[in-house]
Parts: sequence; C-alpha cells; structure tokens
Amino acid sequence: MVNTHWLRIVLDVPLFASYDYRSSQLVPVGTRVIVSFGKRKVVGVVVEHPEEPSVPADQVKEIDQILDDIQPLPKSWLHMAEFAASYYQRPLGEVILPALPANLRKVAAYQGKRSAGGPVERLKKRKAPAVPSIEPIDSPVLTNDQKYAIDQVNNSSGHNTFMLFGVTGSGKTEVYIQLAANAIQKGRQVLILVPEINLTPQLEKTLRGRLSVLVPEARIAVMHSALSDGERLRSWLQAESGEADIILGTRLAVFAVVPRLGLIVVDEEHDASYKQQDGLRYSARDMAVWRAHSLGIPVVLGSATPSLESWNHVQLGRYKRIDLQNRARNVAMPEIKLIDTRRLVLEQGLAPLLIESIKNRLSTNEQVLLFINRRGYSPVLGCVSCGWVSQCTRCTAYMVLHRGARQSHNMQCHHCGDKAWAPR
Repeated sequence: MVNTHWLRIVLDVPLFASYDYRSSQLVPVGTRVIVSFGKRKVVGVVVEHPEEPSVPADQVKEIDQILDDIQPLPKSWLHMAEFAASYYQRPLGEVILPALPANLRKVAAYQGKRSAGGPVERLKKRKAPAVPSIEPIDSPVLTNDQKYAIDQVNNSSGHNTFMLFGVTGSGKTEVYIQLAANAIQKGRQVLILVPEINLTPQLEKTLRGRLSVLVPEARIAVMHSALSDGERLRSWLQAESGEADIILGTRLAVFAVVPRLGLIVVDEEHDASYKQQDGLRYSARDMAVWRAHSLGIPVVLGSATPSLESWNHVQLGRYKRIDLQNRARNVAMPEIKLIDTRRLVLEQGLAPLLIESIKNRLSTNEQVLLFINRRGYSPVLGCVSCGWVSQCTRCTAYMVLHRGARQSHNMQCHHCGDKAWAPR
C-alpha cells in the first residue's frame, strides 16, 4: 500500500494562504516542488507536514515534481521569512520565492528538452569566471579608536547591535575588514550590506586586497540586482553551500541563505536605499538586526550620520555606540562656519561673507559647490475645482508660490524671472 504524505506548500501568489498537496514520499520542510495551481504549473516551497489536509482528501492534488538540486531551505531561514511576512504584512509565499534566484523558481528551468539536470547542474558544468587579479593592500596603522572598536565587537558574546559612529574618513571600512577577518578565522561567514550597487566594486576590490594579506584563503560572493540570473545563482549557491566566506551585496543579500553566519555589517545604515519600495516593502537594515538577534551574533551599523531610529535605540540603551572621532589619516577636518543672516543685507539670498569666500576660491582657480534648499513655499499652485495651475505667461515653466507676511503671497518664475501676485 502506497503511503500518503500531506504537504502544506506556499506559492508566489498574492493570497494569504497556503495550499495542501500530497506525495507518495516524505518531502522535507524547505524543499521546492512543482505543483499544479489552477491551469498552470508553479514552483512552491514545503513549509509544514499537516496530519490531515484542510480540505477533503479526495480534492487534494499530487505534487508534480520534487526539486532536490539544492538542500532544503534551513529552518532558521524559514523562520526569518515568516517574521518578515508577519511584520511587513505580506503572504509567506511572496517572501520566500522572490528571495530565491530566478532560476530556482522557474518551472521552465526544470521542464523541457533544454532543462536537463536543472539550472544548478547546468551552472556547475559551466566554467566559473576567473577571480580578478588581486593587488595586496598592506594593513594601515590603526588608530586607538579603531582598535577600541574592533576589541569591543570581537570580545562581545552573543547578540549585540553596535552603532559605529564615525566621521567621514575615520576608517570604518578598515574596522569592517578586521572584524570580518576575525570571523572568517573562526570558521564563520560574514554578510556585508551596502546601500548602492555602484559601491560594491570599490569595496570588493578593497576587501580582496586586504583579505589577501589577512586571510588569503577567504572567498567573496557579490549579490545585487544588476547581476545576470546565472551570476546571481552562482553567488547565491556559493553563500548557501558555505563556499563563500564573505557575502557582499545590496539589500536583497539580507535574505541570502548563509549557514555559518557569524557577523553582519550594514554600511551607511541611514541610507534610504535599504528600504524596498515594491513587493515586500522591508528595511534591510532592520531585517539585518533581527536576523543577527535570532542567530545570537553581532551586527555592526556604520554611519557618519546615523538614522534617527538607530540614534534613538542608542539613547534607550538597545544599541551600543562606538565613536570614531578622528580621521584615520593625518587630514584636517573641514572648517565649518554658521552665519546668522537675520541682520545681514543679502544679495539674492547670499550673505556677504559667503560671496567673498566664493570669490576667494575662484581667484585661486578652485571650484565651489553651492547647495540651496527648495525656493518658495510650493513649486506650483493649483485649483482642485477647475484644474488651473500657475503656468508662467512668459515661458513654459510653472510659477512658484512664495508666502509672505499677512497673506501677501506672490508667484515667481525661477526660469525667466517673471513675478506676479498670487490669486486669492
């Protein structure tokens, strides 16, 4: 008699539900399977073994195929996905499946003449790209602040969230590298998150150069959305198998399967790019803190301008603040002057001292970078009843609303200079 095993499976569909299927063999939790869903075939993930299905047994479909080209997703990783689904109010299937490389969640990758062996097997048959030549970078002389920061993290036990508050040029990157080298030497993996894709090549080059001196055998996998499907799958497999010692990536890397994870670093933790704006709307920084907490490992949040949320956690004693107050190299800090313009006669909004400073820089053939805030109260004035907008009568730009005292509002075109009183 054939045994029947009930499987509860989540799919990448916008429904807060899981679906029951059956199998003649026991399929471990975390395994991907191909099932029939309506009129199509889709990839799902087994999340539970119910004792009985939630619908009559004769209505439960058989799974089509078990995908065993990778190990089942770890329980700790599934626990993180469940937290993200609950906290960010998203179906579990829409968290688990999109977190996997595209090739691992496409039915077409496993069915048809061109799918022999599946995407993992086909990738292994390809020649891996050559590791770029590495130019060793010798260790700089560490400042006392850097030494203190490294000792604080290395000597901590269990989970701690450290706020590395360092001015620009204080050597936060070197602290990350030293901490990563220490974790690798203990047989652990390190996850380093950066906010932007264009920051990864420079940091990867620095990491390879420094680690070639500190830990020559260290291997790095890079993960970001600009990689091709094959490149992302290769990096994901290197992390999942434990082959990669450092996983360097943007916010999507926070959901990588990393079995020996021992340290998480979030560089420029204040950056808004860590927030996903479509699909699962999550904060990779917050997920990194939660993941470190659940695994009992340290996480380092680095910034010269910490976010208000992290600063508040420091004030409440939840995060430990470590300061890097001085620059790592003997470079003077910029001179900052605050000018009180309330009693000054301004020229087009510029103070006399500022104009004189600009002239001095230009006289020595230097450049000036001048930042201004938004001019005016509102970039356009409109009527919600008739649809009228403050179009400039002399050019194609819009008139900007400037608020004055006692309702004396006026309109200005910042393109051609035309002015008019604001209509009531």
